[in-house]
Amino acid sequence: MSFIILFFRKLADFYTIMKFTIFKRLTFGYLAIMMLVLFLVIFVTIKLNQLTRLTRAASSVDGQTVRLTERLSNNMFSMVSFEKKYLISKDKDFYQRFLKIREDFDKDIKQLGLLIAAPGKENVKIFHIAGSGKRERFFEINQLCKEYFSIFTQEIENIKKGKAYPYKEYQSQKENIVEEINNNFRYIIWSAKSDRDEKIKISSEISNHVFKTTTIAAGLSIFFGILISFFNTRSINRSIL
Repeated sequence: MSFIILFFRKLADFYTIMKFTIFKRLTFGYLAIMMLVLFLVIFVTIKLNQLTRLTRAASSVDGQTVRLTERLSNNMFSMVSFEKKYLISKDKDFYQRFLKIREDFDKDIKQLGLLIAAPGKENVKIFHIAGSGKRERFFEINQLCKEYFSIFTQEIENIKKGKAYPYKEYQSQKENIVEEINNNFRYIIWSAKSDRDEKIKISSEISNHVFKTTTIAAGLSIFFGILISFFNTRSINRSIL
């Protein structure tokens, strides 16, 4: 505090030595405050922009990734249920239901791929915090789904041709594939939630930082304004006397 007072005393002496007019003294003094306020505005703008991007990413990217993956997991179970019913009953209605769900499943898979593959123009360290393995898991899901649908297609062909085939072996293969697919789904959900939670944490830290910096800057502006007014008044009184 004593250093600041000494600084403004020297500043007042500088005014006197340089024979600044009252207007120049006021302009020079309050220009310093304006620079501080300008710095504060720029700082807050940058931080709020970063906060907005983090919030948008947590909501639109991570949130949608979780919703899509959960829906894909549910549709996977539904497809398995209808394909088993079809294989047992040979009822085409079950097969049509299977095809309908698969159509929705394929659309969601493509959408999920776009979300996961999007690199984003923002800082990768901020926007892809815990999800470094999501792309690899998604690639595995694609490969496993192709295997699953291929096996089921073979079963349908065998049924249409009236050929005998190892039903239990096919079922065992599909069950293992479906289990791996769902494990990968669970990982993607966990990863997206971790990303979202980390972004929310960073957003909270940014908010606290902005609040503290704004409070300090506002306090300094008021403090410097009072000191500048005091020393300007003192200089004016000296010149009058």
